[in-house]
Amino acid sequence: MKKVILVVEDKEEEQILARKAVADSGHGIILCANLFDAKSMIGSYSSKLSGIVADLHFPERSQDTNLNKPAGLAILTLAVSENIPVVVCSDMDNHQSDYVKDVIRYLGKHTSYGGIPFSVDRKDWLQSVKQLNAIMAKGE
Repeated sequence: MKKVILVVEDKEEEQILARKAVADSGHGIILCANLFDAKSMIGSYSSKLSGIVADLHFPERSQDTNLNKPAGLAILTLAVSENIPVVVCSDMDNHQSDYVKDVIRYLGKHTSYGGIPFSVDRKDWLQSVKQLNAIMAKGE
């Protein structure tokens, strides 16, 4: 059965890169651009999701104009509580959000796979999908 990965990213140019990285790994993709839609997909498809790759900064709803909210923390928390493997793909320094590193490390202590991988300097969808594949392989 084909694995399905939820990707949460609001920027179209990044969505294209994320879609290619997931397709190249042989997985199906569900793509969401805001917190409301992503939570809805997790609620509806949690048993079918093999993993999640999420940015950290995206709007809560499609009509929001503030794109700098760390809405991805809600996705990480939900993923950990649902025991869905999750990886962060976000250029954290660009958003000056060093403060979230401690939150991610804390949430990672509550995973069955020993931590939540996350990028620091730039978004690297290929690397993030590889990290998620490694986590998913451990759980098989």
